[in-house]
Amino acid sequence: MNRGALYIATKSKYFNRGDYLKMALHSIDSLQKVSKLPVTLITNVPCDRDDINVVQVESVNTEKDYTKDKTFYMQHTPYESTIFIDADTEVLEDPEPLFGMDYDFRSPPAPKCDYKNSIWNGYWHICGTATFLYNKNRVTDLFFERVKETYLQLEKNPDARIHKDVNMKDWESLSDRPWTSLNDQVAFNRAFKEYAGRLGIVVKPLHPRWAGIDPIAHFIDNVAIIHSRRLGVGDEEFAKWAVYDDTIIDDLSSWK
Repeated sequence: MNRGALYIATKSKYFNRGDYLKMALHSIDSLQKVSKLPVTLITNVPCDRDDINVVQVESVNTEKDYTKDKTFYMQHTPYESTIFIDADTEVLEDPEPLFGMDYDFRSPPAPKCDYKNSIWNGYWHICGTATFLYNKNRVTDLFFERVKETYLQLEKNPDARIHKDVNMKDWESLSDRPWTSLNDQVAFNRAFKEYAGRLGIVVKPLHPRWAGIDPIAHFIDNVAIIHSRRLGVGDEEFAKWAVYDDTIIDDLSSWK
């Protein structure tokens, strides 16, 4: 079976949030330390790495959102089975054992984090899109098309922007009302709600230690991936975080 890792790191004239190509290459280096998986990097920035497959594209990002490239290009994988990894990560464990043919998508849950008050409230009933696996087939090809359609529909809202506050009840129910939050995860999960049953998508859960988002790295001993921007954060910063309910950590033992 043809397996590989996919990264998307583009530069947008609308946003200045750091050098995503540099971050992606750092993550790729960390992956190559623990895994022999081939890597494809989709980018619009010149890259002379000859040890990976570099695919040049044109950015479709807008002033509303810098994750549109990720949303629209994640289906352009050269692999039959793919693990998508966010650019701003560091991989600490070989993900190859996660691959299989008994699912269409395999994703960890998205952590429910109160960043204002540094409280971890468990997980949303939605899929995280920082790290996830998928098999290329007719079902997933159709689904990615529906994700793009969903994104374009959300984008029509004149108030839609990335990092706009989202009503918590919307996240819980994936409400159909007009949203002002616009990003890959919103589009992905809204499409899941609408089309997963119709398309017969098989989703297999992935352990939260592959989520890579705060405060997972603080509360899980064997974290497998972490957002690289958090690696330099001292213990005093993580010490501010609390868990809303200790059973959140206890329940981790039940995950495969």
